[in-house]
This record gives sequence, C-alpha cells and structure tokens, in this order.
Amino acid sequence: MYPTESDRLVCSRALAGDCWNRVRPHEPLLRQRVLDAILAEARKHPPFEGLLLAATKAELMRLQSQTGQRTALLEKQLQAANSQIAAVTNAVAESNGQLPSLLEKLKALEDQRARVLQEIAANEARAGEPPVLSDEAIRARMPELLRRIAAESFDFADWIRKLISELKILPVQALDTPLVRARVQFVVRWAALVKDAVDDTCHALDVGEVPQHIQDALVLQRSGQLDGSLAEMARTLGITKMRLKRAKSYLRLMQEAGVTEPYRLLTEPPESASRWRRFKAKRSADSSPELPAERSDPEAAVDKRRVEIAAVG
Repeated sequence: MYPTESDRLVCSRALAGDCWNRVRPHEPLLRQRVLDAILAEARKHPPFEGLLLAATKAELMRLQSQTGQRTALLEKQLQAANSQIAAVTNAVAESNGQLPSLLEKLKALEDQRARVLQEIAANEARAGEPPVLSDEAIRARMPELLRRIAAESFDFADWIRKLISELKILPVQALDTPLVRARVQFVVRWAALVKDAVDDTCHALDVGEVPQHIQDALVLQRSGQLDGSLAEMARTLGITKMRLKRAKSYLRLMQEAGVTEPYRLLTEPPESASRWRRFKAKRSADSSPELPAERSDPEAAVDKRRVEIAAVG
C-alpha cells in the first residue's frame, strides 16, 4: 500500500484500477492498533515483555544520542530551503508574477521550510526531555514510547516486522449504514524471537472508533439482559433510554442477519457504499498509471519506511 498526503493508505493495485477494496485506513491509527495489540499480548508472557522492554530501551538510547546530529542536519536543510526561497522570490519579482510555475515552486518551498521548522522544534523538545532509561519509567510509558519509536526508527520497525509475518487490511460494513470501514488482520509469530515460544496469535482489529450505539449493542449482547422495561434495563446498563433503544435496534439487525459481530466482512464490491471512491492517480501523456507524487520534505523518506511496518500484503 502507498501513503497519501493525508496519511491514508491506498492499495497499490488501485493505481491500475484492478482492486475493488477501496478502504483507506489512517496509517498512524493502524500502527497504533497493531502496536497496542502486540504490547497487550507480550504482557501476558514475561519473557516477551522483557525482550520488548530491552529493544525499546536500546532504541531510546540510540535515538537520544542522535538528537544533536539530527538537529544539525535539519538546520542545513533549513538554510538550503531559505536560499532557494530567496532565489525564487527574486525570480518572481523580476517576472512581475507572470510565471505561475514560479509561484507554485515558491509555495512548495515555503511549505517545505515550515515542515523543517516544525521538525526542528520537535527535535529540540525531545533533546530537552530527561532520558527515559530506567525499566520502570519505560514500562510505565510503553504504549507512548512504542508509537514514537516505531514512527521514527527504521531498525525498530525491522524488529517489529520479525514478529508480524502477515498483515491484511479487510473492508467491513455496518448493518445500518453503507459506510465501509477497515479491519486489520495479522499474525504475531513469537517464535521469530524465542525458540520454543508460545503459539502464534491471530488478531483482527477494527481501525477507527466504533460508533456509540454499536458499543452499547455489544454491551447489551454480553449482558444477556434483553427483556424488561426500558427504564430498568437502561438503569442497569448505566445508559439513557434513547441509547438503549438504538442499541436494541442494532442488536436486532445482528440477530436478523444471524451474526454475532457488529460488522459484515465484504468479500466482493458492495452494492452500496459511502466513501468508496476510486483512486484517481495522475496520468502522463501516454495515460500510464503513475505512483503518488514524491514529497520533497525531509519526512518523505521516513514516510516511505513508516508504512512498511504494516507489512501489508
């Protein structure tokens, strides 16, 4: 899959128009869901939690030692951007604004400079943070640190990829709306790190927030309290009568469809779906598909590697 400017993932085959799965999951949220699942599973097995802790600690030490080097590199990029902006500004002034391409180039350079300045500020903020090196401190902030390191470190992403041998993004659809959501399905192979490990664990997680009425329907389903007055049931579940009505309505749809999960898995293009647009790639003169335009900002290379952590098939 390819990352877009809005941090959405798009299937590579969508460029050629031969992929019917048009879900576009939000990459940072997908990464967070996967890492949280790995952490939750690792905490059930102390040996694996120890490995995860050691890998996180080693990567934190390496990143903290590189903070100064990264700031120096960013400052060089800022100087180069300022020089180019000055040159293009002079060219625009001499042309009296008659060359639109120069104005577009100027805007792109100014956007690039803004991103570099933002990264410099973030880098300096990290440099001012106290080192997080004690096992207790790392364990207490593990979810936050995992997300940060996985987004910044190629080496740590490679380490995580050893665990995840297969990852798929599947489209699912609610029973009361044509909106299609993304579900991530992946397998964690613990034997990749330790011999005689526990069995592989399979995970299926919905990317994005579950609507409130569906959450309530699942709570109602688990409670088994399907009969009684609305007021009594609402009081028992701790919700309002209106929320209870919506939950019962959705649970009824699940029962009529004969399913126990709130979403139906799509295995073919749906008859009706919202936000199910075709991916329109830019085309050259010969109408051959092109990849999404390369970004010129300093994070472009990082973004390319960020998406690899998902190892999407």
